[in-house]
Amino acid sequence: MSEPDLVLLHPPSVYDFRQEAILYGPIADLSPAPLAFPQRGVTGDVYPLGYSSLAEYLEQVGYRVHILNLARHMFDDPHFDADEAIAALNPLAFGIDFHWLSHAQGALAVAQIVKTFHPETPVILGGFAATYYHRELMDYPQVDYVLRGDSIEDPLLHLLECLSLGRIPDLVPGLTWRTRSGHVVENPLGPPLTSLDDLPSGDEVWALICQMSYPAAVGLMARGCTQNCLTCGGSAYTYRRLHGRQAPAYRSPERLARDLRDVRRHRDDPVYVPGDVTQAGMDYAYCFLQAMRGFPGLVRLGLFQPVPRKFLQDVADALPRFALRISMDSHDAQVRQAVGKDYSNLAVEQTIADALSLGCEHVELCFAIGLPRQDYDSVMATVAYCDDLMSRLGDDGRLQPFITPLAPFLAPGSIAFDQPERSGYRLLFRSLAEHRRALLAPTWKHVLNYETEWMTRDDIVRATYDATVALARLRARHNLVPADYAQELEACVEQARRLMAEIDRVLATGDTDRLQDTLHTLKPEIDEVNCAGLDNGYLVFPMKKYTRRPDSLWPTRSIPRVWRLFKNWWRRRHNHLDENSESNLQGTVFS
Repeated sequence: MSEPDLVLLHPPSVYDFRQEAILYGPIADLSPAPLAFPQRGVTGDVYPLGYSSLAEYLEQVGYRVHILNLARHMFDDPHFDADEAIAALNPLAFGIDFHWLSHAQGALAVAQIVKTFHPETPVILGGFAATYYHRELMDYPQVDYVLRGDSIEDPLLHLLECLSLGRIPDLVPGLTWRTRSGHVVENPLGPPLTSLDDLPSGDEVWALICQMSYPAAVGLMARGCTQNCLTCGGSAYTYRRLHGRQAPAYRSPERLARDLRDVRRHRDDPVYVPGDVTQAGMDYAYCFLQAMRGFPGLVRLGLFQPVPRKFLQDVADALPRFALRISMDSHDAQVRQAVGKDYSNLAVEQTIADALSLGCEHVELCFAIGLPRQDYDSVMATVAYCDDLMSRLGDDGRLQPFITPLAPFLAPGSIAFDQPERSGYRLLFRSLAEHRRALLAPTWKHVLNYETEWMTRDDIVRATYDATVALARLRARHNLVPADYAQELEACVEQARRLMAEIDRVLATGDTDRLQDTLHTLKPEIDEVNCAGLDNGYLVFPMKKYTRRPDSLWPTRSIPRVWRLFKNWWRRRHNHLDENSESNLQGTVFS
């Protein structure tokens, strides 16, 4: 196989996680995002869906792109040598995603490894966190370029052209770079995309997200958002400030539906449309339902706020199988309003009741810990509210509540991060360097970058553990999980409490050598707690357990030739690629 032009590397959150002893806490009951890091486990081993879009976009114009999921390989194979894998590559450039701030340590560590073996090969970083910290990233010699913005397909293409031809990249939109004299240049952002229909249509929706061992195909309808939730790093405020986006860019409802139907032709997985199909207006939502009418698989829709029964009836009429996800955040309307969600409990309860009565297969109801105006008692009252809600609205397992802390960080660029005092937050770290160091702290409590006026970090930890146990017990009582599952989780929580208390005692002495000895001794137990829920978690909606297909160093080698030929033919049929374009499943995420 010929050398790729671009290798996209996905780093683990903490590069040395296999050697480090860091207590991330019990994660089995914290869904959809585990306790410490985005996506799965302690590694954050599911890479951003934008990778698939970038790969297909570049391949359509002739560039060869490969994705190497270092986090996944390192997690699955204790003997996988990331240094050796990187050293064996020889592309024109390396790209590293720095989308989530929780990858601050891993992304820069991987960049340093690249420079160790390929000192002359450019290293490009991109993502939301990279955009926020683009100036500080240029202080690190292992970073050559940072591409800012939420849509870097075209700028990345222009940058690769400059690298191929030896041109100065002074006209690449949104590029922060260093001249030969060491001067840092910040190119202005280009105009944001106004429609996602101009992007490759296949692979962004082909990507798979994974909760435990269960996959679901994701169809992204928008870049940008209409909402201004206080702690969200993808709010309208953040998109406007960081990416110059004044309004979301949408994929047309017909194209979105076609993408999802294309997925269904090849896989039986459920499909998930994150966000809210009504945020683009009810005309958009109804066009999408019309285009999806009769879709045979399970369609999971997100909702930002309560909706009328009439709309849910139309959803049920169009989709034989549907599910909902609602992020309510808190049972307390005052807390919810402080977050930026101004609706009543009665309204959301009516939406849940209507959905269940119309045959909704499940409603995932998400709550959070670490919110403004929320104290310990409020968190535990949320758990009690979940108990009451399941008793009143249905005890058949279709209503499934979850609660998780805002961890490990308040998102950079969110309103709460930029204006913490006004929001009732106290930030403990602000700079990239501080967050990078924090990720190596011995417990997740010390990784948290915030406290609130109402809860210290100790309070947040106590509330998290107590709420996790209480919610597991009530879920067992309502027959959502087996009783032994709740008992195992409670034992895991108690083990985590004991480990954290022991680590805290040693930290209080200030004896660094003793701390390292203690962590070394406790590492087997710490690893056991960290991984307790990876294989035994319960997904938020019922479905058969699928066998995951692992990715490989060169994904095309792991996919049967007949499958590649079929997908090539399918793309050409829909004018996705020219007859002579190289095609593979590089944009597909198997995680």
